[in-house]
Amino acid sequence: MSRAKSVVRLSEMTPEQEGDLFVLMTLKEEHTTREGKRYFKVGFRDAEREVVFPVWDNSPFAAPCRDEWTPGRFYKLRAVYRQTPYGPQLDLRKVRETCPADAQDGFDPLMCLPRSRFDAAAMCAELCQLGARHIPPGPLRRLVEELLETHKDRLVLHPAGRHHHAFCGGLLEHTLSMTRCCAMLADEFAAKYPDLQPPLDKPLVVAGAVLHDLGKLEELAWQPTETAWTPAGALLGHVLLGRDMVRQAAARVHLEPGRDADDFFFVTDPGWFDRLAALGFNVVLQDNTGVTDDGSLSVLAGRLGIPYVNVEAQHGHVKTQRRMLEALVRQINPGAGPR
Repeated sequence: MSRAKSVVRLSEMTPEQEGDLFVLMTLKEEHTTREGKRYFKVGFRDAEREVVFPVWDNSPFAAPCRDEWTPGRFYKLRAVYRQTPYGPQLDLRKVRETCPADAQDGFDPLMCLPRSRFDAAAMCAELCQLGARHIPPGPLRRLVEELLETHKDRLVLHPAGRHHHAFCGGLLEHTLSMTRCCAMLADEFAAKYPDLQPPLDKPLVVAGAVLHDLGKLEELAWQPTETAWTPAGALLGHVLLGRDMVRQAAARVHLEPGRDADDFFFVTDPGWFDRLAALGFNVVLQDNTGVTDDGSLSVLAGRLGIPYVNVEAQHGHVKTQRRMLEALVRQINPGAGPR
């Protein structure tokens, strides 16, 4: 019985080192030399290194390679890493597809995929902070925050495209970079063109930067070996798909013309959303199924089916806040009048 080897990363192996490693198969092509000798050209990779080498027809791995090995699947290898005149190669000892139990040895599919150099959680946090810093409290900020929260798990993995930022987290890295640039340029243009009419709307610029490529989540199907177009992506493209994602989320936000966007009701019940919107107030409806449980009372109320209404008014808008409260009281108790 062969002894277990320590699990190592392909990208950290040194010449003549033997070890067990988890990899993604990226390539399998059948070829024939000029002398008529058949072989398979195969490729395996982790997040930082890919090794391509031949599996010859007389190898004990030729039959399983031909019949079983599949690009796009993850494997556990026992192999010796070698540097040869033809480049780095793996001298295989054992090969099998990964299984759930491999997680105990540290296997995670992401360890085999190229990804952003930057920490996904840190990028996501900075993107949210930029939105909070440059978009004042109100429906626009809630719309941006809701879309980010709803799609966060996909955003941290998705590539930005098939060519640029085409790696895990590429879309998040690209979006963060563009948001930083847009926030900086908005300040620069506002300073250079103070008489611009209408004045440059920095919150809208930042919101646009955060959401400009969101449709790529629907345009591209993320796969381990490649990123492919979805049918909707091929037919419509990410601009229209992103527009529809924003429209769908914004359907839960009612902005009344002429009202300050910082003065609004925040509700958990569609009935209250419709009633208050009909009165001409700004209203935001919580997504009770997708909202993150941050300990807020609105989250608990939404999950229990209890109608919840919160009055959000900008600091100093005392008269507006009073009118909102009076309107709410009249809806709760139609016989009540202003005091």
